[in-house]
Amino acid sequence: MLVAITASFAFCSIMTFFVVAFGPLGSFLGLLAMVFQLAGSGGTYPIQLSNGFFETIHPFLPITYSIHGLREAISVGGTAVPDIFVLLLIAALFAALAMVAYRMKMKNLDKDKIAALSE
Repeated sequence: MLVAITASFAFCSIMTFFVVAFGPLGSFLGLLAMVFQLAGSGGTYPIQLSNGFFETIHPFLPITYSIHGLREAISVGGTAVPDIFVLLLIAALFAALAMVAYRMKMKNLDKDKIAALSE
């Protein structure tokens, strides 16, 4: 359960960053990221049988750690702690990036309001 909750935090923070930083285009970028993750995660098709592009991006995809963590959680003798840690780092990184993007947008909005009031 902890792996699934941590993964959902990571995915939500990634989508929040995309939408805050890029607006409607961010939703499309999030969709593209999901498509690449499905193909490059190794969850439905072994990554060793994929082409070089997906083998290259495999370690950088959050869903890779989600799938590995869930596999470790249902198997005997493994631990999902490293995967949970990576997912928490991803969630924290993208949450921080979303906050920075939000502050930058608010700063630009405040400048626009001040300029409109002074005219």
